[in-house]
Amino acid sequence: MDDVESSLPERWAEMLPDLLEDLGRAAAKPLVKKIAARKPELFFGFRPTPEALLSPAVRPRFLKAAEESPDMAQELLAAWRERRQGLLEEIAALPEGEKDALPELAARFGSRPVRLALCLNGKEAPVPAPEEPDIPQAAGISPAGSPPEGESERREREALRERADRLKAEQKAREKAESEARAAEAKIAEMRRLTLAAHEEKERLQKQADRLQRQVERGQSARDALEEEVRDLAKSLHSLQKSYEEALGARPDAERVLLNALRSLLESGEAGAVASFCRTLKRQNALGESAREYYIAALESLSETGEAVSEQLERAQQALDAGMPSQALRLACEAWDRHPRHPKIEAFLEDLLAARRSDAAFLHRVEGWLTRWPLSPAARARARAAARPPGEAPRHQGRPFGPEKAFLWGGRRYRASALEIVRAVDRNDEALVEAVRADLRAKRRDSPAWVRQFFQTVGGLDDSCKVVLGAPELTPVVMDGSNAAWHGKRPGDAPDLDHILLLRETLRRKGCFPVVVYIDAALVFQSSLPDTVRRWVQEEQIVMADAGIDADEMIVREAARRGCPIATNDRLREWDPDNRLLKWRFQLYGEEVLIETESQPF
Repeated sequence: MDDVESSLPERWAEMLPDLLEDLGRAAAKPLVKKIAARKPELFFGFRPTPEALLSPAVRPRFLKAAEESPDMAQELLAAWRERRQGLLEEIAALPEGEKDALPELAARFGSRPVRLALCLNGKEAPVPAPEEPDIPQAAGISPAGSPPEGESERREREALRERADRLKAEQKAREKAESEARAAEAKIAEMRRLTLAAHEEKERLQKQADRLQRQVERGQSARDALEEEVRDLAKSLHSLQKSYEEALGARPDAERVLLNALRSLLESGEAGAVASFCRTLKRQNALGESAREYYIAALESLSETGEAVSEQLERAQQALDAGMPSQALRLACEAWDRHPRHPKIEAFLEDLLAARRSDAAFLHRVEGWLTRWPLSPAARARARAAARPPGEAPRHQGRPFGPEKAFLWGGRRYRASALEIVRAVDRNDEALVEAVRADLRAKRRDSPAWVRQFFQTVGGLDDSCKVVLGAPELTPVVMDGSNAAWHGKRPGDAPDLDHILLLRETLRRKGCFPVVVYIDAALVFQSSLPDTVRRWVQEEQIVMADAGIDADEMIVREAARRGCPIATNDRLREWDPDNRLLKWRFQLYGEEVLIETESQPF
């Protein structure tokens, strides 16, 4: 019996339909439900019935499962053996090779059960159909309705062909069902994967939403606290203004009390309150000269450079209108010392220079005051240049030449003054700068004192140009001027041209030349000093892109041509997607500039 059971998998596909059909629906239904409970995936898409077990889609799954787990096949065979116990016993009792009893068994039990019993017992004897009573026939005459012998063979061949076609159709249907089943399983697996991915994405978005909600709550709390602080400051300002108005009429030393209050507010870090209060006094024409100094200090603490410079130049203009040009020059130079090369200050000094050219005594009065003014050497040189009358030789404490004196360089028969050399550095005149550098290297051996005096003169005008002329090696840099002008600005603010000058001078102090500055055409209209921007473009200090052309494209192209870095905080991904060009970042802290590369500080 073990040999028979071991051979069952080879005949299992052809025995399964006969076993289920002979077992009967009533007996097969509990067995099928038992199989469905153990292997629910066999009946995916079908109800667990005996008919479903024989369907083209379920039958291959069951056969495969029976190969992997023979227990299901043994349960089905055991149920059939229980139903055909008597037949199996009689088949087992037949002698070997006995065939006469098979027709009688087929008549009693049926051909299919007898054939199944023979297969299970390892016997392959053919099972004849039940015998029919003989009908007498005449010799040589076929029975009525009996086809000739050739016709019988033809019909048998046709029946075999039809069966073969039916088997092929069943095979194709089975293969199609298996393919559909595999596609359905793949689709189910993909749906599960997508469902899991959607669940994970939902969790991620939920976490992000929770984080944003917490940030919004913190921002709202900070906003409420800021609004409360603003209300408190408004109350303090109102109280201070009211006290000032009362003290102004009641106390003779009201101005001193006000100045003490402003100084205390500045020392406690309340520069915003001082600026707001002084603006109110200015609108009421009650802002005195001493209080204006605190007002300017508060504006500079708030990094409102433009308003601070305007306020300082307004004081200088009032002094000039009052007939005090020296005082006006001192105020302008103080502003220029805090904000070097500021366009407004330069314009005011040029106007002052033009207005005082005819005053021969102006320089002599200023020379004594310059020793007492707390100015830098560059500011002192600028003040002397502005105060010098026309035709008078410059006074530079024994120096043999001044900023505007022309020199004959290296026998090349060209003349250039220190001011012209500084302007050549500003407009990136590489030919002239390289010629001056070569002559200075030659003169350093023969006339070191002369070279030192020359560097002192140039340094008094612009110390960054002194570094350019004396550095052993120079590194070219392309600078994003628009990015520098908008650095640290909030929406609604105007770009700061001081940032361009500060960053350019800092790069020169690091040994960079030429510093080619590019700006967008829109910067002219966005700036509060459009004439200054146009003048810089006309003097070739900066390069402005044409309208409709992105300056970033010109910056990337020029840097690639020179093989040099770009000073910008923008990654320029649109024009340099592979990040092949080196970009130097920068940070501006008031008048201090920090430049760093991507890997380490500059």
